[in-house]
Amino acid sequence: MPENNFIRLSPITQEQFAEISEYFFRYMQEIAGQELLTREHCHVFINAVMSNPKRELFWAIKEEKLCGFIFISIEKNWPILETSKAKINEFYIFPEMRRQKCGKHLLEEITHYLSGRNCDSIELEVHFNNSAGYLFWQAMGFEIKKHVLHKPLEP
Repeated sequence: MPENNFIRLSPITQEQFAEISEYFFRYMQEIAGQELLTREHCHVFINAVMSNPKRELFWAIKEEKLCGFIFISIEKNWPILETSKAKINEFYIFPEMRRQKCGKHLLEEITHYLSGRNCDSIELEVHFNNSAGYLFWQAMGFEIKKHVLHKPLEP
């Protein structure tokens, strides 16, 4: 267990579907600025994520108050299958909880959790226009290992 138990993880349950959907909608508006993204899109996405047994969703709790969320997945390392790697699929600290080391402590807590699940590394992607997120992850010791390129296909 990390020395500073500043953040506690709590699994997100199906009963909290509406709450996580709303928080996810706010997150997507902030990160991607997608004005075409509706709450219904977020409901469909969260339903799919919660139905996927390979995904784990957690609230980040500080002093019994929600301060963010994290979605992770774990898969075997290929071709070395004795260990696993984790992927942080989504990581969000609520705006009013920022600048209080919640992100750092959430990362410490999830790192401890993943170590216990035989993970030897963590991967994540940062949206191209999320410069604050990019700087945070660099400060936490993450390095660029590959670039993900995207090209939409014409109908």
